Amino acid sequence: MNLEFRVLKMLMKISIPTRIKLTELKILTRHFCRSSCLYQDQITQEPGKSPKPPKDPVKFICEILATRPWTKKAETQLNLAATNLTTHMVIDILSNAKTSLQAYRFFKHSQTVLGFKHDIQTYFKILEILGRARNLNIAKTLLLGMPENGVPWEDCVFNSLIRSYGRQGNIEVSVKFFKMMKEVGVRPTVLTFNNLFTILLKRGRTNMVEKHYAVMVSEGILPDVYTYNILIRGFCMASKIDRAVGFFRDMKSRKCRPDIVTYNTLLDGLCKNGRVKDAYRLWRGMKKMNPDLSPNVVTYTTMIRGFCKRQRLDEALKFLHEMGRCGAMPNEITYNIIIQALCDADKLDETGKIVEEMIRGGFKPDACTFNILMNAQCKVGKLEEAVVTFDRMAELGVVANSATYSILIKSLCSRGNYEKAVYLFDNLLQKGILLKAGDCTPLVAAYNPMLEFLCEHGKTVKAEKFLRQSSMQGTQDPVSFKTVILGHCKEGAPNAGFEILKQMLWRNYSPDIDTYSALMQSFLKTGQLEDAKSIFEEMLKSGLMPMASTFHILIDSLCSYGKVQDASRIMKTMLEKDVRQNVDISTKVLSRLLCQGLDEEGFELLDLLYHKGFLPDMEKLMDDLCQEKKILEAQRLNYFVLEKDCYLDIAYYNTVLNGLCTSGKAMDAFSFFQRMTEKGKNPDLTCCQMLTNLLQKEGKLEQAAYVSSRLMRSSREVSKAQR
Repeated sequence: MNLEFRVLKMLMKISIPTRIKLTELKILTRHFCRSSCLYQDQITQEPGKSPKPPKDPVKFICEILATRPWTKKAETQLNLAATNLTTHMVIDILSNAKTSLQAYRFFKHSQTVLGFKHDIQTYFKILEILGRARNLNIAKTLLLGMPENGVPWEDCVFNSLIRSYGRQGNIEVSVKFFKMMKEVGVRPTVLTFNNLFTILLKRGRTNMVEKHYAVMVSEGILPDVYTYNILIRGFCMASKIDRAVGFFRDMKSRKCRPDIVTYNTLLDGLCKNGRVKDAYRLWRGMKKMNPDLSPNVVTYTTMIRGFCKRQRLDEALKFLHEMGRCGAMPNEITYNIIIQALCDADKLDETGKIVEEMIRGGFKPDACTFNILMNAQCKVGKLEEAVVTFDRMAELGVVANSATYSILIKSLCSRGNYEKAVYLFDNLLQKGILLKAGDCTPLVAAYNPMLEFLCEHGKTVKAEKFLRQSSMQGTQDPVSFKTVILGHCKEGAPNAGFEILKQMLWRNYSPDIDTYSALMQSFLKTGQLEDAKSIFEEMLKSGLMPMASTFHILIDSLCSYGKVQDASRIMKTMLEKDVRQNVDISTKVLSRLLCQGLDEEGFELLDLLYHKGFLPDMEKLMDDLCQEKKILEAQRLNYFVLEKDCYLDIAYYNTVLNGLCTSGKAMDAFSFFQRMTEKGKNPDLTCCQMLTNLLQKEGKLEQAAYVSSRLMRSSREVSKAQR
């Protein structure tokens, strides 16, 4: 009975939810059989007989390696299937292995368990597989162990490791294997040197290449056309054009015929280094010496690019027209180069003719072509023509990309035509052009005028949508982030702005003071004090110094919400950083501290202010304390004023003395009287009389007599001064 039918019948006997259809059950059954490696070419075993091998051993082994873990059961099935392995079969299995480690495991298993004798072909194959997967330590061990397994070394296995280590960037090891070849008696071939030259020239090691090239020639190994192409390209990339030309001449002297790749490579090197005349001479020599060698589109495009870089547009156009006659049709790169050069030279009429010529010839320009043209039109103020060009793109079915939109939107904004700009911007977002894979990199900075307009007109959400779409393509602009954050703050949405700030920090952008300040103030306006403090602290951590006004706004807001201790700490930070103080705000903070009984913190702040050269409004501070009947705090403040020789109207001293007497604090009032008189501050007669009466009442006659004597002395001094 068929295995799939048996499994299906067994599953139908099990209680299955009715929503599972029979077709779904069949699919499940088929998957089960396939995953068990028992579908199609399964190993069958009849009672009393040995198991039969699969019909296609290679396919069966590959299926086991791809779908099952390496277990004893899997090994048993592998052993049965791999009874008659050949080199061709092993190479096929290694090629189809899911991973390099699976391939290596089968390679070792076939050797140690199945007794298969590997040859140079299977060794080369496994070395190539391991090299591509960068499992180079295993590859190295295999190569070194080849002679022990009866397989002599040949150049191909060394070439494989030289290439693999070179791809990994480890050219030192590549060179070591090259030297090892000679040490073990394996003669390098031209392919060996080609591999070595490719690796060394990618790293710019031209001196080493020169040395090995000399060795190659001295040992009688003739370079081929691929050798010279590698050398010429490498030395051109290293800007050693004269040496590249030398290799070209050496090539001809050795009767090695250059191909079109040789000429294209050298022409490109000469043109990129500004030697267009030499390139043109080489071009003429190619056509003269090799009449059967036809220049291709790369050859013509290289020459056109060279002429355009030297502003020799007539020669470039001549080559463009010659291409068509010679059967080498220009491609989009050719046209874009010539169009860009014409636009740079402000020859827009000529550019338009080239574009129309492209279209008539059946060649559809790409978005890049139109972008070059529109950008040039916008630069010279021909915005209307740029819009016509944009519409022409749609007519031809050319899909505009993000660069297309950025050119037009930026120009429309500069003209003040925001209505049209917003229309195009909406189109850009709705079509998801910024999200399309393969699209050009969005020029985010070019959209900044549009983003500013949106944020100024209450459409920050739309601006943020653009920012997020462009970020998904990996392109950002710090100015765009700032614009959107400020827009959210203006619209009273600081939380949304804070999310954008976190994205900035995650991308290692540094927000400026304006960004932080705007966020902080927006949080304060919405009553989110803790968030405002967090933003402020983040600003300080980033090494930015807020403006004095930023400090003042935060401190004032904290005081207004009763967070006077937080306000005090920020004031201390200001003083530590020598930031200018605001007298009214300083006075307000001190008043709140002292009126709330936070005397120590208040006087510590007052002392710090004094030493930094700042003083609050003492009279306003005294008024607040007296109004709140904080007589002891007012007394301590007066002591501070007396000690620091600060000015304070005598009326405030009298107020404090009067308050102490009224509160029955006779000795406190007496001590205060003494300090006043020592500093030349004489209280009025009423206060002195009140203090004398209080002292006498409490039996402090000596102190009362002292006050009376000071009062009499003061009266005599006043009378004498009046006379």
